[in-house]
Amino acid sequence: MIAAHEIAEEFFSNSRRLDDAQRAWIMAHGVSGSAIETDPYCSSGPLRFASVVFCGQYFDFAVDGGAPAAPALVVIARDQFGVTDDLVAFDGRGRLALALGRARLLGQQMIFAPRLGEPLRVFEDVWAWLRGNRDGIVILDWENAARRLENVPLAVDGIEFGQILRARLARPAPSIFVKIREAA
Repeated sequence: MIAAHEIAEEFFSNSRRLDDAQRAWIMAHGVSGSAIETDPYCSSGPLRFASVVFCGQYFDFAVDGGAPAAPALVVIARDQFGVTDDLVAFDGRGRLALALGRARLLGQQMIFAPRLGEPLRVFEDVWAWLRGNRDGIVILDWENAARRLENVPLAVDGIEFGQILRARLARPAPSIFVKIREAA
């Protein structure tokens, strides 16, 4: 199992700080400087740039002479305790992938963060999450989200996504079989 410090080391050694043009482009899309630089309730976790190779739901950092690379933004995904758990790469075309496949929610540490009675915000995608100053979550793994979000009050930015969220988080009742005992 790859340790948190090894994931963070991969992140910082294979990505770079955003240059002024990239930063301006992201800010022009409604993302604040604080959302670019920091992760709420964590001491690090800036948004960074990297050349990556997308392969389905996974990505790897590009190496010279390897598969064709794509420009992407990369961010650290944390577990519920705020510990580095995975890396998420995404681009402006809607592609999103994980380095290790361990993250279930982006912003998962926000589940236990103090919200003073406010519901946990659920964002439809990474860009909405960034525009919301990372103050909430993005669901990456819908199959496991229902269990992780059970009994957590949720808030969304629109009715349509709220309906999608309700439908996708509804867990079906388990199959129940009645064992018929034979008469003696």
